[in-house]
Amino acid sequence: MRRINFKNKRIQTIIIAVISILMITAVIMLIISNRTRQKENTLFSIDKIIIYNSAGIENTGNNQSLTNLTISQFSDLSIFINNSSENSTLNASNTIKDLYIDNIKISTLSDSGTPKILNYKNSLSLGKYSSLENPENDRINFEVIKDNLNNSSKQYTYPTFYTDCSNPITLGYINKNVINNYSISGKTNTVSFNSKVLKNTSMNLDDISTTIKFTVHIVNNAGHKLSCNMKVDITFDNDFVNNGYSYITIPLSGNEYKFKRN
Repeated sequence: MRRINFKNKRIQTIIIAVISILMITAVIMLIISNRTRQKENTLFSIDKIIIYNSAGIENTGNNQSLTNLTISQFSDLSIFINNSSENSTLNASNTIKDLYIDNIKISTLSDSGTPKILNYKNSLSLGKYSSLENPENDRINFEVIKDNLNNSSKQYTYPTFYTDCSNPITLGYINKNVINNYSISGKTNTVSFNSKVLKNTSMNLDDISTTIKFTVHIVNNAGHKLSCNMKVDITFDNDFVNNGYSYITIPLSGNEYKFKRN
């Protein structure tokens, strides 16, 4: 009878075990890779950002002498979400059920101005200076309009967004009181109630340049939760003081801000 070589059999067992472990590891890595790719390959992305910058002026004095003015800088943001509907019909996957914004962080190069506020702004008030309050619990909750009946009854006073992403997210940013107790020269009897007024001040525009960070959360009608972390830099050029405003369009390829599955 032939004697069994236990040493060779042990080596074969080890080799088979190693191969099995490698195959299992490869399968697990493939599953993880597919899940990661599925998370990243979502239908939603930020398509475009439009920023309107100007300044607002309030006369805090008791008369019309223009000797006690408060100047605030404001920016209106319009953020357009692309839901890839141009490549397909509207369905549960590319329409929105819920939307909110949180994780709001505002930073400037100096302490000029207080408070600094980011909140929803009525789309009918874009380009106009209007007061804003801090969002409750640092979160902006949007009502999603799902049909024309709801649309006809809305005045956009409260955060509003369409389920088919056909309107932008409209936000307002205010850096209040960047200049206090400003007086118009005695030789001047008129004042520009926009950022032109800053030409006659010592304000360094770099001091009020702002970086705003926040997270946009959406839930589509298929129940998938997605989010996108955003960073918007607000800077100023000569148009800001020469024309009284600046209007900036930031075109995006769709790869900079993609919504990912949570």
